[in-house]
Amino acid sequence: MFMMGVSGNERSQERVVKMGTKFASIQVRTEDIDAVRAAIEAYAPTIKEQREARKHRAAKVMGLPETFIGSSDEIYYVGQVTAGWVIVLNVEFSWGSVAEPAAELSGHIAAPVVAVGYFDDDVLELEVFHQGQQVTKILACSEGSAEAYGLEATVGDLEALVRILELPSDATALGEIFEREVMEMTDALEQEFCTALEIKADWLDSYEAEMKSKFIKLTF
Repeated sequence: MFMMGVSGNERSQERVVKMGTKFASIQVRTEDIDAVRAAIEAYAPTIKEQREARKHRAAKVMGLPETFIGSSDEIYYVGQVTAGWVIVLNVEFSWGSVAEPAAELSGHIAAPVVAVGYFDDDVLELEVFHQGQQVTKILACSEGSAEAYGLEATVGDLEALVRILELPSDATALGEIFEREVMEMTDALEQEFCTALEIKADWLDSYEAEMKSKFIKLTF
């Protein structure tokens, strides 16, 4: 992870041993953690209602009693690991599902929002939203995952990405990164974005106390 004292080579060696890494997060391009918290408080109840409704519909289709599904809290972790970014985590976030709450969040905050989804060292997807609208989408995938999941790699509009996120990088440098193997992209992108992309809610307990202290827990 970015700025956690672990070199890219060490992480690459670790991935060789344990393949199948998965993580997802929402990255908000702002220093204002209070604004992010307020935005989450505005949209989280709606996301929870939608998720509960899907569970109940599934229960009905499967012929299960409503009580079998139950109800659970919606828990978010919000923190600032590096300057200029606020990270939002939720155990429900994953590649394929994180874009919806990211788009919803972006409708409640002025800052641009990035949905990050990474799956099995084969897929990396970045979706940038601003004021509820998608600005651009980058999807990198291996040939095997493209065939298995019917995916089509796209680098989107990198000029727009650099501009709206005010990155200290350029489209050419990012384009070169997206030409690499998927599992080799994250380290380089963390350096270009200056934020921790390789992070997920399930991993918080394994982090050192200093890192965990950077996050607040929101329950709905």
